Amino acid sequence: MVVDLTKLSTEQLVAAEEAQLKLLVPHDYRAFLRFVKVSKVAEFGGVGGGAVTLDPRWKHQLILDEALLRHRRLLLPKSKKIGITTRISQYLLHAVGYHEEEKVLIYSKGEREAALVIAMVEYTRQRLPSDIRPVIEGTGSSERLHVPKHNAEILSLPSTSTAGVGYTASKLVMDEADFHERFQENYDTAANP
Repeated sequence: MVVDLTKLSTEQLVAAEEAQLKLLVPHDYRAFLRFVKVSKVAEFGGVGGGAVTLDPRWKHQLILDEALLRHRRLLLPKSKKIGITTRISQYLLHAVGYHEEEKVLIYSKGEREAALVIAMVEYTRQRLPSDIRPVIEGTGSSERLHVPKHNAEILSLPSTSTAGVGYTASKLVMDEADFHERFQENYDTAANP
């Protein structure tokens, strides 16, 4: 079918462009980000904390996006409140929402912080357009989100001596690792399933 673009209104052109972009979302993290909506200050699941607007003009986030796409392992020493954990939670939602068998393990310094990361993922998911929103089991769970369509999941645990034992992860995030009581143990467990 051939469409004469000169006969379409601006609204029709915008809708057509958005529809084409949505087709790319499962395959392209950057296309996915075009649909991510996060408010200026966001409360996540009543857990507290917040995140600043994830503005694509923020150079550090563009650099992080490139690093996430290019490198298998990243170590990110960072300042607080610059949206990095929130951006990583968006990357993880894209990974489990659209890819087969992704198993993400997140270690946080405590139960509250582990629940906060899950809440960030769910906050982003809820604000996606319904036609590209991944269906997740476990909403309301403070530690696990499961995408049955792809047999993918995110498991977020506090850093303890038994956290993640027996779990084989395709992606590992150690949020606020400076504060983990069991950093080396958890890393060794995740790196050597």
